[in-house]
Amino acid sequence: VEVPFGEHQAEITLVHFWASWCTSCVFEMQSLAKLPALVGDPGFAVVALAVDDTLPAVRALHFRDKPRFSIAVDHLGTVKSWARVGSLPTTIVIDRAGRMLAIDDPESGERTTKIEGMRDW
Repeated sequence: VEVPFGEHQAEITLVHFWASWCTSCVFEMQSLAKLPALVGDPGFAVVALAVDDTLPAVRALHFRDKPRFSIAVDHLGTVKSWARVGSLPTTIVIDRAGRMLAIDDPESGERTTKIEGMRDW
């Protein structure tokens, strides 16, 4: 399965589905902000993709530390639908071709292609 929003610059991209009204989603973004430095690989990127949300609501958020990753809005729900996101927050990892990759859940240690619920990254 390929993600329907084209090619990515990074070899590996962690996509965090969230919404401005979801408290645990916003809280988890603070933890996600540390990931690129922890991974230490220029081929790794984090993208926070707001779903069921508006651009003004996303822009109105004030983070304790400014996220050092891309934040976008899935206006039409295309990516949310493709990834079969049922609850927020949800996190997936994709490769440059847009294929979902299996990763270890930081909470359970189990291999999965989708992590639902807040995690401390």
